Amino acid sequence: MSGIEEVADAIANTPESIVDYHVDICFRDRPVRPHVQVTIGTPSEYDAWRRPMPHAVAALLERGPRHAAEQAAAAVRVWFDTIRR
Repeated sequence: MSGIEEVADAIANTPESIVDYHVDICFRDRPVRPHVQVTIGTPSEYDAWRRPMPHAVAALLERGPRHAAEQAAAAVRVWFDTIRR
């Protein structure tokens, strides 16, 4: 197995709870992770730091965090194949 396949497989197999954790941290209208918020500042500073969720991400998450991880892995494979040419 090549290095990129190992990376892509690791991404695809990311536990759903970890996918949710990272999505929650990054995007507004997701649960607030208090231990993350305190590292950024006040609740309003945390909210300002978080971004609106792009429609493409929301569409991926409608099928669940597993699907989002698998699609992220597929994107890494495509990116790697493109730059390798």
